[in-house]
Amino acid sequence: MTKTYEDFGEEFQTQILAYLFRDSHFLNRCEGLVQPEYFTTEVHASLAKLAADYFEVHRGPPSRASMNLLLKDAFDKKRLKAELKPEIIQVVKDAFAEELTDLEFVADKVTKFARKQALENAIMTAAEKVEKGDYEGVEELIQKAQLVGQKDDEEQVDFWKETENRLKHREAIEALSLIHISEPTRP
Repeated sequence: MTKTYEDFGEEFQTQILAYLFRDSHFLNRCEGLVQPEYFTTEVHASLAKLAADYFEVHRGPPSRASMNLLLKDAFDKKRLKAELKPEIIQVVKDAFAEELTDLEFVADKVTKFARKQALENAIMTAAEKVEKGDYEGVEELIQKAQLVGQKDDEEQVDFWKETENRLKHREAIEALSLIHISEPTRP
């Protein structure tokens, strides 16, 4: 059972970090699918955690300037090991230099890996539930694992494209306000 991105290699793991650091579409679509423990090096795992924590609060990727401040703060607060600083700085530089041209491929690889992990974990946990006779629990575990996947890339609302819809909505509300509903009369 593969529990890490070992088969991907370090270069591809750096590419995953590049998407975590720089691509809001990737962050939204793959939220929760990239776990720090999936990375094979402490440097990659630490940076993935840093990116996940930032996204959880700010709902987007950090800018280069923000990343520099995040790193400084993480080193100062000893959330990142000082002895790893040269490697961490190099991986961050590599991630910011990486071309982001294959979002679909990277997102697909990350998603398939996360789904496989979820299914493996569900099966391992299900064995204990079978021993206890909790078959509904087994079914629930497997169903949840099968739901692991990318989110739809939420499109932002375009104010100008939605003008006609807003107008129709206002007209419908106006038309409803003109309808007079009388109280039923009692005999």
